[in-house]
Amino acid sequence: MIDELIALIGEEAFIKLACVFGGGKLYIGATENTVKKLTIVVGEEAAHKMIRAYSGGWIDVPKYIAAELATRNRRIAQDCDAGLSLNELARKYELSQRQICYVLKKPIPFGHD
Repeated sequence: MIDELIALIGEEAFIKLACVFGGGKLYIGATENTVKKLTIVVGEEAAHKMIRAYSGGWIDVPKYIAAELATRNRRIAQDCDAGLSLNELARKYELSQRQICYVLKKPIPFGHD
């Protein structure tokens, strides 16, 4: 659900949504009340996107910490694709090389952490 919501409304709006409604179910109705509520939290454009995609249904909104970790892990993968080494990634994200490998689902190189 995290990736689906981020693709739909963007990372910033998703984090706001998770901060306010995280850990619960949210009913997305095509009512003025729903539009107002979502617009306050995620902005008008994202609110309308959510209503078009989920109108008349419930969505599970992940807790903020899950959203934060998913965002961090996505950035780690992007930085890896951009050519940063395990050591550079570990320093940048204040994680061990073993943790970086776990996030990237890569084997741990011999002789490291």
